[in-house]
Amino acid sequence: MLALLPVGLLLLYIYKKDRDPEPIRALAITFLWGCATVVPAAAVEILLPGFNSIIDNFLVVAATEEAFKMMVVMFYIWKHKDFDDTFDAIVYSVMAS
Repeated sequence: MLALLPVGLLLLYIYKKDRDPEPIRALAITFLWGCATVVPAAAVEILLPGFNSIIDNFLVVAATEEAFKMMVVMFYIWKHKDFDDTFDAIVYSVMAS
């Protein structure tokens, strides 16, 4: 449970910094889609061959996970009616990650 404390505090901090707070429902759905990206990211990471731990960590793992998180923001929230401010990109990206 202590491992989740920094995550919760960061989410709360980013949410409070937004001048025009986003609806909780949209944030929750973005968070759940971000959680769901673990499955396809893990599948891609398993299927790609390993070369070296440094290459695996930076090119395979990080690129795969961040690409799936970006897809959540691009395909779910980008055209959403509540995505109306530049800071919203930060809020929703934090929620997806």
